[in-house]
Amino acid sequence: MKLFNMVVTFLLEIAMLAAYGYGGYELTSNAVLRWVFAIAFPVIVGVLWGAFLSPRARVASPYSVKVAGRFLLMIGGAVILWSAHLTVLAAIYTAAFAVSAALTIVTHEIPGDGQST
Repeated sequence: MKLFNMVVTFLLEIAMLAAYGYGGYELTSNAVLRWVFAIAFPVIVGVLWGAFLSPRARVASPYSVKVAGRFLLMIGGAVILWSAHLTVLAAIYTAAFAVSAALTIVTHEIPGDGQST
């Protein structure tokens, strides 16, 4: 079960970064800013994730902060997909997130982290 949750969460992380990139691209109609935002948004999210929320985060955070931060960023990815009317992608992403969130809450363990309550 842990391996399944790790794989689902990893794929969600990749999909989340792609969603933030898409959201940044669609934020403006300016050709240059589209690409700046498409690159900057996932980089910013990735840096936040790596610094505070990843299993090897540089800043030690309590379990509750990691879970809340991860859920908020992943929900942001879902909101971007739903608001872009990418219904099939949004539904798959949301279902996978629901499974991962449920497993994280039930097991009290962040996938790959080994830290639990």
